[in-house]
Amino acid sequence: MRTALFALVLFAVALFIAASNAEADATQRHRRSTDPFSPIAAQAVRLVREHTTNGYISVGQTLAYAQKVRPESFRVDRLWAEQREDEPFTRVHICYWLRNPGVRAQPACGIDYIVTVNPPHVRLARPLDGVSRDLQAGREQFVRSIDRELALQREPATKALRDTLAPFNPYDWR
Repeated sequence: MRTALFALVLFAVALFIAASNAEADATQRHRRSTDPFSPIAAQAVRLVREHTTNGYISVGQTLAYAQKVRPESFRVDRLWAEQREDEPFTRVHICYWLRNPGVRAQPACGIDYIVTVNPPHVRLARPLDGVSRDLQAGREQFVRSIDRELALQREPATKALRDTLAPFNPYDWR
């Protein structure tokens, strides 16, 4: 009799735990979908385009300037937002094409921003990365960074050597 009563109590506790976990999961999913701090994709992309860089110009204006100055070698492909499952923020990726004259363009999505809405906040995901850092520094610095990347594409051996020695290099190559 005691064994049956113990089994019944154990079963009731297990059922209660399973029900509360299911309810908590449903609440968590609802909270994640209506979280006021995570922006929707269009809003996140707009915040990145309007973000003011250290050169006192918006990211959108900097990218437009680079396309105007280097029309044969640089073009913005797209800006797209990504909301990962466990992150309370949205990542916005800037994809662009770099090409040397006579060479087929290679797409790259190497510039990432982290965006929140309430309060509106935009920051670089990798602030010490070359092209990202130079975009944040201003439009002339970004154009120089594009030229440097194109020169490294022309000389793959130099790029491979620089990438290999980068962790040991105390100098800033900007």
